[in-house]
Amino acid sequence: MGNHLTAAMLNALVDGELTGQEFERANRHLSSCSACTGNALDLSLLKSATAKAGRRYAPPAHLPERLMRLAERRR
Repeated sequence: MGNHLTAAMLNALVDGELTGQEFERANRHLSSCSACTGNALDLSLLKSATAKAGRRYAPPAHLPERLMRLAERRR
């Protein structure tokens, strides 16, 4: 697999986008490379935190109407 997993490979791994063969190769590499394992963990935690933060905020139901009124006033 080379010295380290590429950023593209790590992102695809974290996103679950690797083929079976690519996944096996990445796992073999991760079993012996603490640097890549740490990078994969960091990316996974970042993805999880971003998804969680995105679910935390729900805009008020009246917001679209209010924004439209404000936009019309500025015309």
